[in-house]
Amino acid sequence: MDDPVRQRVLEALRARTMEAGELAREVGVQPSRLSYHLNRLKEAELVTAVRRGNHIQYELNASILDETIMWLVSLRERGGVRQPAECRAERMRMVRRIQGES
Repeated sequence: MDDPVRQRVLEALRARTMEAGELAREVGVQPSRLSYHLNRLKEAELVTAVRRGNHIQYELNASILDETIMWLVSLRERGGVRQPAECRAERMRMVRRIQGES
């Protein structure tokens, strides 16, 4: 992931859950810009939004990161051997999810 704002968001949420206003201050961006990046990260399933009463808390979705790490390790162990088309397509979906693409 090469977007510095999304990297900072993930780093901030690694430490703890936060509401959008607090997260915007922590990351150093305007709330409207943060909203765009949070939506991209939610689409990629890297961040989840949890409603607690009248507040929405944002959390890092560590399970998708774990899945991606396991996939990368298995790819390295296989020595980059080409897989059937459906496996390549699944890998591309994972990469796009991590990069925050639709």
